[in-house]
Amino acid sequence: MRSPLPLLCALLLCASAGAGCAASSQADANHRLEHVVNENHLIAVAYRAQGSAESRCIHQVRTGVITSDTEASKCLADGLTASGLERSIDRYRRDVIQIGKGSSDQCRRAAVQLAAVVAEEERYVHASHQDLVGMDARAYSDDGMRAGEAAARESGPTRAMIRACADR
Repeated sequence: MRSPLPLLCALLLCASAGAGCAASSQADANHRLEHVVNENHLIAVAYRAQGSAESRCIHQVRTGVITSDTEASKCLADGLTASGLERSIDRYRRDVIQIGKGSSDQCRRAAVQLAAVVAEEERYVHASHQDLVGMDARAYSDDGMRAGEAAARESGPTRAMIRACADR
């Protein structure tokens, strides 16, 4: 499960440093990092919404409301679309890249590395959606697992970006 905790801790550390975070350019950097924390949270919310939609579809299959593979696939695809997961991940990736622009080389490199892992997650979520359109349940399951694995690998690059981009 995605957690904004590492980024939140860095922001709190900066806030407790007092004068070290007071300059206007530093405040802008903090604002951008806070925004990324919010984007990260919105992805977690979207994953939960997608999971809830998936559970509803499974329940409808079990209770006979959905009686065909086509209906099941459409239900899952509609839930994935309604969750906003793809949009949220794309926005997060773009925001991470934006943090690196105009920053130090170290911050830029860290942001690019995190954005690459997020892009991998995004590709797998998009592939999951395409799997549903093609009614390929096995590929849907595999791509969903890979998206989760990519999301789990984001914590290290997130911490590296925080260290490189947070106010000093």
